[in-house]
Amino acid sequence: MNSDAIEGTYRSTAVGYPTYVSFAKDTLSGFTVCVAIKESAIMAAARQSAYIVIGIGLVLLIIVAIISVILANGFTKPINAVNDSLSELADGKFKRISGFSKRKDEFGEIVKSSNTVIEKLDEIVGHIKQSASTVGNSSEELSDMANQISATTAG
Repeated sequence: MNSDAIEGTYRSTAVGYPTYVSFAKDTLSGFTVCVAIKESAIMAAARQSAYIVIGIGLVLLIIVAIISVILANGFTKPINAVNDSLSELADGKFKRISGFSKRKDEFGEIVKSSNTVIEKLDEIVGHIKQSASTVGNSSEELSDMANQISATTAG
């Protein structure tokens, strides 16, 4: 080691295999303290650290994937339920959306509003059916009366 530096590190093969040598000079005593470590030991420690980091990264990736699936299901399930209900409504069936109405987020509001619309439409269609039935009955009564009047005036 021929250096005027107070401290440092260098690679050496003086002992027959690669080593890293770190040194520090004591300015008061003039002594130099050196430590040599095999390059393979340093690389093994570095490799082990890399494996640990990769392992932690894979575990975190799996956790993130699981959380992503859970969140995606939390978004898509209520939307699919509303879509199914609206498809049924388009076919003339008044299918309420079960579940999701107790949610305190926007999806819960959408489900509640969709159920309200379905209930109102069901109510309106019920009134229309009742009115149509009443009109049909009244029409039959009027037809019977017209037939009676026609029969009494013709005879």
